[in-house]
Amino acid sequence: MSRGLGEVYKRQVQYAAGGGGGAGGVGQTNAYAPSTGIGGPGISNSITGTAVYYGGGGGSGAYPSADGGVGGGGQGTQSANGTDGTPNTGGGGGGMGRNQGTFVGGAGGSGVVYVRY
Repeated sequence: MSRGLGEVYKRQVQYAAGGGGGAGGVGQTNAYAPSTGIGGPGISNSITGTAVYYGGGGGSGAYPSADGGVGGGGQGTQSANGTDGTPNTGGGGGGMGRNQGTFVGGAGGSGVVYVRY
Protein backbone atom coordinates (compact mmCIF):
# COMPACT_ATOMS: atom_id res chain seq x y z
CA MET A 1 0.00 0.00 0.00
CA SER A 2 1.51 3.32 -1.02
CA ARG A 3 1.28 6.49 0.98
CA GLY A 4 -0.10 9.68 -0.49
CA LEU A 5 1.75 12.97 -0.50
CA GLY A 6 -0.38 14.11 2.42
CA GLU A 7 1.17 11.41 4.63
CA VAL A 8 4.69 12.42 3.62
CA TYR A 9 3.92 16.07 4.35
CA LYS A 10 2.49 15.22 7.78
CA ARG A 11 5.70 13.44 8.74
CA GLN A 12 7.83 16.39 7.61
CA VAL A 13 5.81 19.03 9.45
CA GLN A 14 6.73 17.58 12.82
CA TYR A 15 10.34 18.63 12.16
CA ALA A 16 9.62 22.28 11.40
CA ALA A 17 11.95 24.54 13.39
CA GLY A 18 11.22 27.92 14.89
CA GLY A 19 13.73 30.69 15.51
CA GLY A 20 14.92 31.59 19.00
CA GLY A 21 13.15 34.30 20.92
CA GLY A 22 14.64 37.77 21.15
CA ALA A 23 14.39 40.46 23.82
CA GLY A 24 11.59 42.16 21.86
CA GLY A 25 9.56 39.22 20.59
CA VAL A 26 9.24 35.52 19.85
CA GLY A 27 11.08 33.67 17.11
CA GLN A 28 9.09 32.95 13.99
CA THR A 29 8.05 29.74 12.36
CA ASN A 30 7.92 29.47 8.61
CA ALA A 31 4.52 29.21 6.98
CA TYR A 32 6.00 26.67 4.57
CA ALA A 33 6.87 24.00 7.13
CA PRO A 34 9.15 22.13 7.42
CA SER A 35 11.31 25.14 6.60
CA THR A 36 13.05 27.30 9.14
CA GLY A 37 12.11 30.31 11.23
CA ILE A 38 14.00 33.52 11.78
CA GLY A 39 15.06 34.70 15.22
CA GLY A 40 12.89 37.06 17.22
CA PRO A 41 13.67 40.77 17.24
CA GLY A 42 15.77 42.50 19.84
CA ILE A 43 14.94 45.85 21.40
CA SER A 44 16.19 49.27 20.39
CA ASN A 45 18.14 51.53 22.73
CA SER A 46 19.69 54.96 22.06
CA ILE A 47 21.98 55.33 25.07
CA THR A 48 25.00 55.79 22.76
CA GLY A 49 23.27 58.58 20.82
CA THR A 50 22.32 56.25 17.97
CA ALA A 51 19.47 53.74 17.97
CA VAL A 52 20.93 50.22 18.14
CA TYR A 53 19.11 46.90 18.54
CA TYR A 54 20.26 44.45 21.19
CA GLY A 55 19.27 40.89 22.11
CA GLY A 56 18.08 39.43 18.79
CA GLY A 57 17.19 35.72 18.74
CA GLY A 58 19.16 33.13 16.79
CA GLY A 59 17.83 31.68 13.53
CA SER A 60 16.71 28.05 13.50
CA GLY A 61 18.94 25.39 12.09
CA ALA A 62 17.20 23.42 9.36
CA TYR A 63 16.77 23.71 5.62
CA PRO A 64 17.06 26.38 4.31
CA SER A 65 19.19 28.57 6.56
CA ALA A 66 17.41 31.20 8.64
CA ASP A 67 18.47 34.71 9.56
CA GLY A 68 18.93 35.78 13.13
CA GLY A 69 16.68 38.46 14.55
CA VAL A 70 17.55 42.15 14.33
CA GLY A 71 19.79 42.90 17.29
CA GLY A 72 22.68 40.55 16.66
CA GLY A 73 21.06 37.13 16.31
CA GLY A 74 23.24 34.55 14.52
CA GLN A 75 22.20 32.74 11.35
CA GLY A 76 21.02 29.15 11.60
CA THR A 77 22.00 26.68 8.90
CA GLN A 78 21.45 23.11 7.73
CA SER A 79 24.90 22.05 6.61
CA ALA A 80 27.42 24.07 8.63
CA ASN A 81 27.93 25.46 12.11
CA GLY A 82 25.41 28.06 13.19
CA THR A 83 26.94 31.53 13.27
CA ASP A 84 27.67 33.27 16.54
CA GLY A 85 25.60 36.19 17.76
CA THR A 86 27.13 39.59 17.03
CA PRO A 87 29.62 40.75 19.70
CA ASN A 88 28.44 43.47 22.09
CA THR A 89 24.77 42.92 21.29
CA GLY A 90 23.79 39.93 23.42
CA GLY A 91 22.29 38.28 20.31
CA GLY A 92 21.58 34.54 20.38
CA GLY A 93 23.62 32.02 18.42
CA GLY A 94 22.22 30.42 15.26
CA GLY A 95 21.07 26.81 15.27
CA MET A 96 22.50 23.90 13.31
CA GLY A 97 20.79 21.32 11.12
CA ARG A 98 19.13 18.31 12.72
CA ASN A 99 20.90 15.70 10.58
CA GLN A 100 24.42 17.05 10.82
CA GLY A 101 26.08 15.41 13.82
CA THR A 102 29.44 17.10 13.27
CA PHE A 103 28.12 20.67 13.35
CA VAL A 104 27.25 22.82 16.35
CA GLY A 105 25.08 25.84 17.03
CA GLY A 106 26.63 29.28 17.31
CA ALA A 107 27.58 30.93 20.57
CA GLY A 108 25.61 33.87 21.90
CA GLY A 109 27.08 37.31 21.33
CA SER A 110 28.79 39.04 24.24
CA GLY A 111 26.87 41.72 26.05
CA VAL A 112 27.87 45.31 26.70
CA VAL A 113 27.39 47.64 29.65
CA TYR A 114 26.95 51.40 29.18
CA VAL A 115 26.98 53.71 32.17
CA ARG A 116 25.52 57.16 31.68
CA TYR A 117 25.79 59.75 34.38
